[in-house]
Amino acid sequence: MSAPILPARYCDPTPVGEGATGLVYRLLDQETDEPVAIKVVRPHLARLDRFRARFAREVALSGRLVHPNIVPVRDFGRLASGQPFVVMDFANRGSLAERLSEDLSIG
Repeated sequence: MSAPILPARYCDPTPVGEGATGLVYRLLDQETDEPVAIKVVRPHLARLDRFRARFAREVALSGRLVHPNIVPVRDFGRLASGQPFVVMDFANRGSLAERLSEDLSIG
């Protein structure tokens, strides 16, 4: 998974995951000096108007949610390639399956 060309604010991309719709990288936000995660939509989906509209709606709705168990949206936009992206706080807490496994082994 090769890193996309990112906005100048973000550096040191490290791949952390991928799914059907996008790739996720850990980055350093140079303005805040904090780790963040960026999800970049896969190129074949970025070309679909309907998918871009759905992604934009999801990001807008996510940006309004405030809860301790929801990772906040910090930034969003489009890369020079046209691929939509969303930047969130980096939550290094493992997958849901890992967390559930840990909880079950404690009890």
